[in-house]
Amino acid sequence: MGEEKPRGDDAATGRQAATSSGWVTTQQAARALDISPRTVRWHIERGNLEAKPEGEGVQRAWLVSIDSLQAFRDTRQAAAPSPGDYRAATEDVESGAAIPGDPIRELADRLVEEARRAEEARVRLELSERTESTLRAELAEERQRREEIEQERDELIQELEALKESREQPAERQEVRRGWFRRFFGL
Repeated sequence: MGEEKPRGDDAATGRQAATSSGWVTTQQAARALDISPRTVRWHIERGNLEAKPEGEGVQRAWLVSIDSLQAFRDTRQAAAPSPGDYRAATEDVESGAAIPGDPIRELADRLVEEARRAEEARVRLELSERTESTLRAELAEERQRREEIEQERDELIQELEALKESREQPAERQEVRRGWFRRFFGL
């Protein structure tokens, strides 16, 4: 699964398919084959389907070649047992060999896929909770800063008003002082 080149029987076939056909997601391929996306990835790993990776890490997905998908579907249909082969298929199950279209395998694949989705959802939820917590803390800090700035603004307004009043009052006080001084000294 770690390969970065298209998969197929050989590299030349992969290059031809890449240029002659389109690509679909594993979900679309799963619908076309009537299997789970996990089983599609299993077939990619085994080289039954040609695919190329897209993205990295958790977001990594596979794009499946439409030509290889059609060829694989044709091969599966040709290999599907006819009603007369039911006894042979039953013997395979009794011997423990897996048969194509095994419902238990399909259910197990679906369970694995749902568990993966649940894990992704849990991680996303955890990240969302952390982000919300961080944003709430930042919002609280911003509110505190705003309140401090508003308080500082109010104090400055009061100081400004006090300064305006003190500028008006000295002229009146000087008049009063001069009057008393003149009265006392007779000037």
